[in-house]
Amino acid sequence: MRLPNFQSEFAPHEVPDLTQARVSNTELDAEVAKVPEDERIEISQQNLIRKVVKDFYFAKYFFLRTNTVDYEGDGQLQRTFVYLSHQMLKQAVISVATTIDLTSGRPVDGKKRPGRTASMPHLLERIKKTLEDLDADASAELELVEHIRKSVDPKDHLTLKYVQYMRNKWAGHASMDRRFDTWMQANDSLSIAAVEAALVRVVNAYEDFSDLVEMSDSLTEKTKKPEQTPTIDADGHSSWKMTVDWSNIRTFAPLLRESSQKEVDLFFETLSASVN
Repeated sequence: MRLPNFQSEFAPHEVPDLTQARVSNTELDAEVAKVPEDERIEISQQNLIRKVVKDFYFAKYFFLRTNTVDYEGDGQLQRTFVYLSHQMLKQAVISVATTIDLTSGRPVDGKKRPGRTASMPHLLERIKKTLEDLDADASAELELVEHIRKSVDPKDHLTLKYVQYMRNKWAGHASMDRRFDTWMQANDSLSIAAVEAALVRVVNAYEDFSDLVEMSDSLTEKTKKPEQTPTIDADGHSSWKMTVDWSNIRTFAPLLRESSQKEVDLFFETLSASVN
């Protein structure tokens, strides 16, 4: 007797209409190119702080705490926590890899295309073009841009190459390569220390970039946020949009690391209290 086909838990009408026309790469390239420099920088900095640093340290501390839990012989509970820990570590690797991503900027038919991600290389590519388009001499700034670019180039730094490798061979793809490629024991384990070293390198590069913008009159002027005007509601009440200076990487990165550890500790303490 044949078993019935595997079925979705959603009804057919709950699946959205996927036949709608998609925006072409050419259109996307044009739209991203319109994003002002100050916005482009902020998006990249927010990805680093709110996403990458958070993902990595939450996963790191969750993994460390998972190994100290007394499961009291409950194999199912242990397997659940190990599964959650591994999924978080996969996401952490993917997140760190986004900071050095070059995917959408690859040439097509020999024609160079602008990068559309929030990665550091794509951000530097945009800033380089901005500096080259200035009337004033920007040779010093361009030299620093190139220095920062090289500091996050996986070709020159093995920890970054390791993150790329683990993203491509483990976290982001179901690659069979790891059955045969034993580089850095990546076929059967993940070095959290190597991933953290890569993240630290990227964070420091963002700090260098913030220093570059601050020291350059041209970039300071070009990336200055437009003056805000209050929003007035129907009753005549005024409100202002509150913003955060995400360029302060030296403050935010340690803060997110510390808060991630506290959140993980609180989770396990709450869990332990509820079980006991």
